[in-house]
Amino acid sequence: MVWLLPKIWSAIKGIFSFLGRLLGGKSAPEPEQKTDTSVNLNDDKLAQLEKLKSLLDSGALTEKEFTEQKRKLLDN
Repeated sequence: MVWLLPKIWSAIKGIFSFLGRLLGGKSAPEPEQKTDTSVNLNDDKLAQLEKLKSLLDSGALTEKEFTEQKRKLLDN
C-alpha cells in the first residue's frame, strides 16, 4: 500500500498544477529537478572532501588547513 503513495502524490500535484495553469497561475518547479541538482552538488562536495583528505594524508595540508577548507566547503 505504501508504494502507492508516491504515485498518488504525483497525481495530486499534477491536478493542482493543471488547475493553476487553467486559472492563470505559474507552475512550481518540479522537486525532482532540485533533488538531481542537490545530488550532483553532494557528489561534488564528497569528491572535494576526498581530495582534501588525501592532501592531508600526504602531508600537503596541515590539520588546521584541512579543517578550514572542509568548513568552507560544507558551509556553502
